[in-house]
Amino acid sequence: LDPNVVRHLGLCESGFRSNATNGKYVGLFQYDSQTWSKIRAEMGLTIDPNLRYSAEEMIRTTSFALSKGKSKLWPNCVP
Repeated sequence: LDPNVVRHLGLCESGFRSNATNGKYVGLFQYDSQTWSKIRAEMGLTIDPNLRYSAEEMIRTTSFALSKGKSKLWPNCVP
C-alpha cells in the first residue's frame, strides 16, 4: 500500500480534518456509518461509528479498505 495514496485521500476528502462532515459522511476519509461498520466488522474491530472521528482509526480502516481493493469508496479522490 502506497502511503502517498492514503495521504492524498485524506487531503482530498477532508483537508486532513478528522472532524470534517458532509451530510452523512464524516471524518478524515468521509465514511458513512454503514460502510464504516461493514469494513470494521471485516477487520474484526469495534464498529462504533464515533470512531470515524479518530484519525488513527480512520487511517487504519482506510489502509485496510485500500489493501482489499475498495478504492471505489472514494470515486472522486483516488489518484
